[in-house]
Amino acid sequence: MRRKLVFYASAKDWNSESPVGSHGYAREFLRQGWTVVFISVNLTPWHKFLARDRDAYHRRIEICDQGGRWSEGHRLLEYVPWSLVHCKWLPKYWQRFDLGRFGRDMKRHGISTSPAIVWVDTPEFGCLFDKYAEAKHIFRIADKNRFFFGVTKQLMRYQMETARSADTLIVTSFALEDEMKSQGLHNVLRVENAVDRTRFLSTKARKKPPEYIQLGELPIALYVGEIQTWFDLEMLKFTALKLPKVNFVIIGKVNIDISSVTGIENVIFLGPRDPNTIIDYMEFADVGIIPFERSEFVDAINPVKYYEYIACGLPVVSSRSYELEKLGLPVFLANRPEDFSGQVELALRTTQEEREYLRKLAHENTWSQRWRKIMDSIEPEG
Repeated sequence: MRRKLVFYASAKDWNSESPVGSHGYAREFLRQGWTVVFISVNLTPWHKFLARDRDAYHRRIEICDQGGRWSEGHRLLEYVPWSLVHCKWLPKYWQRFDLGRFGRDMKRHGISTSPAIVWVDTPEFGCLFDKYAEAKHIFRIADKNRFFFGVTKQLMRYQMETARSADTLIVTSFALEDEMKSQGLHNVLRVENAVDRTRFLSTKARKKPPEYIQLGELPIALYVGEIQTWFDLEMLKFTALKLPKVNFVIIGKVNIDISSVTGIENVIFLGPRDPNTIIDYMEFADVGIIPFERSEFVDAINPVKYYEYIACGLPVVSSRSYELEKLGLPVFLANRPEDFSGQVELALRTTQEEREYLRKLAHENTWSQRWRKIMDSIEPEG
């Protein structure tokens, strides 16, 4: 029997160093027997000269030149589109400038049928709704995108157009739900982020990372994720100096100036790590931290890392946010740097029984469960 087909468009590549909800949902489609075409942001002729991350560019242009690459047992096609213009410049029309490559590439890979679902996680791909009008259209908004660098008013207008045309508009947080409903949208379904059960909830034995062995026996407060402008370096600095007998390990790509904390002995930046080894770093840590500067943007974040932390039995210490307050899940919230250090100390006293409860809670918050909720909304019984 022919597998069902979904086109899944994301701002991230399939093999991103920082997997997000897009990857969780795409993997669930695979588990359910679907074929997935995973489409990431397009390349243009200008990227050859202007791309800042040259390694990423070479990795992406290889997939682009191949017209897509199969992975996951020939069940997922990684696809990097090409066009004369970038999708952020002309979000509604950029695909018209691909010189017919998308259609040719799909046919060459044996994809001659239209998808049953077009799922878009970034507004630049709303044009796929017009291209595949017969498919079910899902648009998922996971952040207040207008706060990202390079996002234009034109793109935000197109985001609203895409949101209105979707059969189902998925939002991940209370603030995003409030915002979309205030615009008169009635197709809104709030579905929080989650954890990958096959990666984080398996019984596979884990190996202590060599960096942890070098740190000795002091407790570890761990942050995993990209270090962006909303990361609160002052909070990290104050907390690390206040708690010199706690090691603060930071894993992820650094996109800001961190010179204010690089000289602190118990603050260790490890850079990006293979997503398949991240669980080892979490399993052998003691506390998961989310030190963000509070803002309208942060108030709308439903952090994936929260669910991944608790899946590894880590109590979570976070800056206070509207989302985490409303969720009512177990978390140590802090308003100020002084509060954050105190909450880390409290979190370190978490008992083994409490840690097991957090693991159990993670089993109730998986991408599988979220996927089923969404699919039930677009394919109701009867």
